[in-house]
Amino acid sequence: MKKVLFVFLVLALSIGIFAAKYPTKPVTIICPWGAGGGTDRLARFLADQLSKELGKPFVVVNRTGGGGAVGHAAGAYAKPDGYTL
Repeated sequence: MKKVLFVFLVLALSIGIFAAKYPTKPVTIICPWGAGGGTDRLARFLADQLSKELGKPFVVVNRTGGGGAVGHAAGAYAKPDGYTL
């Protein structure tokens, strides 16, 4: 039992060693509604807080039109690398 516990402890502690630093480049936040609205202000507030916390720029991009469909499609078809939210 002690060996099993030791193995799990070693595995749990070693996970952080292999974790990549994130983010390594600017992150884009897509806001599917117009600039100046409540959603835009919230997105910009979150971008500002994340930039301060993680030390990398978070950029808000407004993609309006189609009742939000244009922005949602831009997010859905973005490269799935974690740099577009």
